[in-house]
Formats: sequence, C-alpha cells, structure tokens
Amino acid sequence: MRKVKILLLTGVFLLGTTNLFSQECVFYSPVEKGTVLKHSNYDKKDKLTGTSIQTVIDNYIKEGVQTVKIRNEYQDVEMDSVFMTELEMKCKDGRYYVDMESYIGESTLTPYSNMETTFEVENMTIPAELKTGDILDNGRVTVVVSNNGMKIMTISVNISNRKVEAIEDITTQAGTFECYKISYDISTKMLITIKASTVEWYAKNVGVVKSESYNKKGKLTGYTVLTEFQK
Repeated sequence: MRKVKILLLTGVFLLGTTNLFSQECVFYSPVEKGTVLKHSNYDKKDKLTGTSIQTVIDNYIKEGVQTVKIRNEYQDVEMDSVFMTELEMKCKDGRYYVDMESYIGESTLTPYSNMETTFEVENMTIPAELKTGDILDNGRVTVVVSNNGMKIMTISVNISNRKVEAIEDITTQAGTFECYKISYDISTKMLITIKASTVEWYAKNVGVVKSESYNKKGKLTGYTVLTEFQK
C-alpha cells in the first residue's frame, strides 16, 4: 500500500532550548523505546473481538518537535487476520498531538492493502495540564483510497465535543493508573454516516487505559482495556 499523509498542525511553536522543551512536553502515550502495551477489545457482551500490541520503536526530537513512533499490531479474532500500522505521536509547545490515523479502524483498510491511500489529518491535542471541565479541541481524518489514479473510496472520521469529565484511578490487569476521563462525539462516514460517542481514560506516559463506545442512543457497543504494560 502506498500512503500519502497530509498533516495539519495548528499553533505557533516557540522554543528556547531543547531541555526546556523536554520539560514542557507531556505525552499521553508510552514514550520509552521498547515499551510494549497490549489492549484487548470486547463487544457489549464481553466477548473478545481483537487484541492490539503497541511497541515504542523510536523517540526523538527534531526541529523543536518531539516524536514517538509506535508500531501497532492488531489481531482480529473473528477474521483470524493481523493488521500492522505505524503511529506517530508528537509534542510541541507543551501540547500532545493525538495521531488521528488511530481512529480509522485497524481492519478498515485491509481490503485496500494493494491500493494508494491519501490521508488528510487535523490531529487533536491534549495540553500538558488537564483539569475537570476542560474543553478540548476537535480532530478529523479523511482517507481517499485510489487504484491506478481512480478514486475508489473516501472514509472520514470527525471528533467533536471533547471534554475532561473527571480524574479517576482505573485498575486493569496491567495495574492501577491515574487517568483523565475524556468524552467526545464521533462521526464516521463511508457509504453512510454513523454517529456515536466514546469515553476514554488517559494516563500520562501510558495512553488509553480504558475506553467505552456507545451508539447514538447511548447504549454500550464495545470497550477496550489495557491488559499488559511492559517497560
């Protein structure tokens, strides 16, 4: 698959020294090379539907932007298939940028693996310090799938109404983590538009510890839990 990515980062970046930058930068994902996380996905009936293993493969600072590269290996239980992708988490001016490509379902692009995909991304951010009631910015990603120059499919995901609901301790098989509970609305358009909502619990230097997905009627459709965390 040939992939072209158009990344739109907002904001002005002012930096005095690399050390100052590093002190200001807070990641809501793992940062140390070699760190491995495993997430388990379940449906509303607690049936395992897939697992995701994320490994930090690089961490560097270039031109005032700190980047953490994460290899993501997703295994679909029902389809007995594995989908590999690479995510880039960035931090600049004390703001952490969430890679919006992670909001395209891992198996969504599998049927188009031999085609060209063009991503246009506006990554949403998380500031270094959060408090209950904070309103966060939105994000979106649009993917155009083409074959021999002909557009085959357009997929778009828009996230809005992000809010910090609370600060809570969440315990899973991987341990107990202090988390920021963030809720938002999500709209996904392929052939039709599907509207839903999600709640995610983020821990600093770890990432998503738990998430829950709900349909437009507010009923739980599935959830994800961090089940392993190895540094």
